[in-house]
Amino acid sequence: MYTNALRVSAPGRLCLFGEHQDYFGLSIIAGAIDRRIFITGAPRSDGRISIVCPDVDERDEFDPGGELPYKK
Repeated sequence: MYTNALRVSAPGRLCLFGEHQDYFGLSIIAGAIDRRIFITGAPRSDGRISIVCPDVDERDEFDPGGELPYKK
């Protein structure tokens, strides 16, 4: 793909109780699941950001210094 691309991943999490409480120090019941999310990034010469989601055939591109439109 790209010679200078960076690929990172994070494990999936199943939260049975206490969603959004863990960062407040409150009790939760959660566990890791056998799924991961992967993100690959590489610099572009034009400074724009392109997001591609091939599993749902979606694509978007924007200038991080410009105004971002609100989409419902």
